Amino acid sequence: MKINWRIAIRRERDDVACPAARRRRIAVRSLIFLCSLCFLFLIFSSGQTNEHYRLAIPGYRYSFPHDHFNHPDFQTEWWYYTGNLQSPDGHRFGFELTFFRQAIDREASRNSNWDIHDLYLAHLALSDLSGGRFYHIERTNRAGPGIAGIDEASQRIWNGNWQVQWKDSNQLLQATANNFDLRITLYPEKAPVIHGENGVSQKAAASGDASHY
Repeated sequence: MKINWRIAIRRERDDVACPAARRRRIAVRSLIFLCSLCFLFLIFSSGQTNEHYRLAIPGYRYSFPHDHFNHPDFQTEWWYYTGNLQSPDGHRFGFELTFFRQAIDREASRNSNWDIHDLYLAHLALSDLSGGRFYHIERTNRAGPGIAGIDEASQRIWNGNWQVQWKDSNQLLQATANNFDLRITLYPEKAPVIHGENGVSQKAAASGDASHY
């Protein structure tokens, strides 16, 4: 896969003056994020069982580009991008951008923009390997009036101002955080590869305890 990329880092003054304060701030934010997720899942997933959703079992027929996007009949989906980059001057980075969709409610009578049918979660991280720094941030949103979503028609996955935009088979990743901006274009050089056996990546012994990749 060929890559075209740009990363811009903005360092906060107290990050330089007091690295320990920065680490404490990251730890507190991460704890708040994890507690919030647990609280949301406890509230919204009550009464929802796997019988409402399809399971990842043999027999699924992949079809691209359709399968790059949303599958609302499945409960959980994610789009995961990671990589290592090196600039012409030798500066090394590692990055991760992940989008999640977790189904919460499929009650058809709830049709307000603000009703929560799915939670959209995202995680963004940058390792400045040469500079010895690590940045990360998480977010959680409902779809709302265009706040987050996955849309096959526009070939886009987004959560706020983080997004993946398809153009033909190429993918443009864009994300902005307080400390850095990330812009990466991916140019695939071969067709998608299906993981697992018969299109199923088994996670446990029971049928359906698996994923489609």
